[in-house]
Amino acid sequence: MKVPLRMLTAVLFLACANSQGAELYACRDGGGRPSYQQLPCSELQQDAAPPVAPVAAKPAAAVPSQALTRRKREVLDLTVMLQRCRSDQPGFAERSEAVLVAWKKRYAQTLAEQRSQLASQLREAKRITISPQFCTDDLLRKMEPLTVMPDTRLDSVEKTWGLFLAALKAGDRLTAEHCLTGKAEARWKQRAEQLSDEDLRRYAEGIRGFKVRWGDDYMKEALAADDSHVAGVVFENLNEEWRISDL
Repeated sequence: MKVPLRMLTAVLFLACANSQGAELYACRDGGGRPSYQQLPCSELQQDAAPPVAPVAAKPAAAVPSQALTRRKREVLDLTVMLQRCRSDQPGFAERSEAVLVAWKKRYAQTLAEQRSQLASQLREAKRITISPQFCTDDLLRKMEPLTVMPDTRLDSVEKTWGLFLAALKAGDRLTAEHCLTGKAEARWKQRAEQLSDEDLRRYAEGIRGFKVRWGDDYMKEALAADDSHVAGVVFENLNEEWRISDL
């Protein structure tokens, strides 16, 4: 076992002092280091406090891994399919270049967060032969709308609902329709021309409460209440935009 030089020196000094029968004093110098001497410790040495051990630095907190949600998994799956088609099918890389550039820009954050997962999926996908029937212009047509940057005014159900009510109060029918999809949009188109701006404003100002009951990445249901009754409001997530699908 290796012994530190300073400890070895102290042991040798003690041995020498004991062999001479002299009394030995264990003192500390101004820096707090131990010293051994035959003379009593000086007042300065007695008052010198031992140095405080430095506090060990806390290890940096590990960056939490981002949860792989259902939507993010679908982004990865489509990315893998696009990459496989580009590498396996002649001419597809040239036809899909514009979609690929827009896709990477649109989902840059997800692709960066899930870089290792994407690499793993690509390795697995290379073991399977992809059918040419998947690598068509129809795939590109379906992916292209998903590359459009979403309207940030609709990035939560609460924001969509607030925008919808504000549009009704202002008589802004175009913005109100922008918040709708599916059944809600179809009903709006049927009734909007029959309602005056005052009717729309009165409806919006009558809403007293709004609360989300349940939901997932793709659909949420909320309750909206006025002075006399409570009604359900269904939202659908379309390209990261929460739109009212039933009202």
